[in-house]
Amino acid sequence: MKLLTLKQVAELSGVSEYTIKEWISRGILKSTTHNNATYISEENLKAFQEQTHVKLLKPGDPIKLPSAGQNQFLKTDMDEKDISKLLDEYRKENNVMSPEEIKKLFDSQK
Repeated sequence: MKLLTLKQVAELSGVSEYTIKEWISRGILKSTTHNNATYISEENLKAFQEQTHVKLLKPGDPIKLPSAGQNQFLKTDMDEKDISKLLDEYRKENNVMSPEEIKKLFDSQK
């Protein structure tokens, strides 16, 4: 049984560590604690994914996203509607949940 850190699960799922902690505190994602550190087993992550349809961004090869201190800007002639459409396409292609989908998931667990 392989155990993953919160950071690893966050990177694989495309969400923040805070979101992973929220899922754990709400009982949506099962975890274990050892020496004051929290871990998620691959089995529990797989069960969570099957239950919620949250997919790995790149199994075995997490995407490295810039941290909050590494903001990157892109100049474009696209309007807000085009950018929103592009973002929606990216989320679908990479199985990334939108903020609205995450909120809906949390609300359904109350």
